[in-house]
Amino acid sequence: MILIGHAGHPEVEGTIGQIPGTVVLVQSEAEVATLALPVDAPVAYVTQTTLSVDDTREICYATQNRQAAVHELSKQVDVLLVVGATNSSNSNRLCEIGAETGVPSYLVADGSELKADWFANAPDCRGYGRCIRAGRNGQTRY
Repeated sequence: MILIGHAGHPEVEGTIGQIPGTVVLVQSEAEVATLALPVDAPVAYVTQTTLSVDDTREICYATQNRQAAVHELSKQVDVLLVVGATNSSNSNRLCEIGAETGVPSYLVADGSELKADWFANAPDCRGYGRCIRAGRNGQTRY
């Protein structure tokens, strides 16, 4: 069994604990090339649901929708704030998506972590921003 995901992520740890037998964790495409699998061996794989759509095609519907929304939103904002926990793969991935589109993106747990200099070059950010996007199960405000 091959598990595609991030070491230490609670979902990965839980999945490994539930699969009887050997589980090989793969964290990157480069690691796939190093797998020593017999040519005639049957292979099955599962994926961490919070991986990006680019990482895998098997992804949780809600996670995919959040990622697509942040990708589109990043085209419209000067600064992207993702409200979530630093140990949340969902929140970190949303922040990465914003950064990949060239928008300064910050992961914060709450308003106390906001820094005024993040908004210095953001003409559309009156006060503390135009958009706050929650990583999971949170309110979205525009």
